[in-house]
Amino acid sequence: MVHFFATIYEKGQREVNQDSIALHKIHTQNGEALLAVVCDGMGGMDQGEIASGYTVQELSKWFYQEFAQYFAVGKNTKIIKRLLMRQLFSIHEQLLEYGVRKKIHCGTTMTMFLTWDNNYLIASLGDSMAYRIERKIKTLTIAQSRGNQLYGCIGIGRFVPPRIVRGRLHGTQAFFLMSDGLGHYASKDDLLRMLTPYEINTEQIAQKRLSSLVNQLMARGEEDNMSAIYLRY
Repeated sequence: MVHFFATIYEKGQREVNQDSIALHKIHTQNGEALLAVVCDGMGGMDQGEIASGYTVQELSKWFYQEFAQYFAVGKNTKIIKRLLMRQLFSIHEQLLEYGVRKKIHCGTTMTMFLTWDNNYLIASLGDSMAYRIERKIKTLTIAQSRGNQLYGCIGIGRFVPPRIVRGRLHGTQAFFLMSDGLGHYASKDDLLRMLTPYEINTEQIAQKRLSSLVNQLMARGEEDNMSAIYLRY
């Protein structure tokens, strides 16, 4: 069970915040489940905020409807993964259709974190990142890019299945999902120092650390949207 969480949603120097985030939790007779999502509308494309917002909206609906209905009666990881893949493919197709209809290109990166019982599943597309933080910090996602060109993003080109990482929750640890705006000027050492779960034991401290991190990055010259979710277990 997650102890607490904190979020940041900073527009930076951009005119529009193309990031979207969501955090949901349900309780059933089979236990607790949680969904966290960070999406970053692709710069250089049209209406990135539409793509990220729609993806977050549809994943939230999936969590409360299809996933919750299945979770109430079963917990098979393979079936959960298959349900998620089907939903991500549907979102991708809907955004492609929207782009054709509007004669635009719109896409988004995505990192999502899903937990049930003591299991977690992370799915990622593009370059939004996820980390597990304990005494050390571990990157759980890999940016899908060739040179400076992203691929595998939702709503652009052919559907590329997301990278999936599965694991078990145990002991004192934190998970940090973020859009790429927080990665331009922050190293993994910065994140470990600021977000170590052994120094963060309340939601208020977590929120202050996230705000301080964003302020430091802006002072270093970051102008991009910066959005993140911090989950402390």
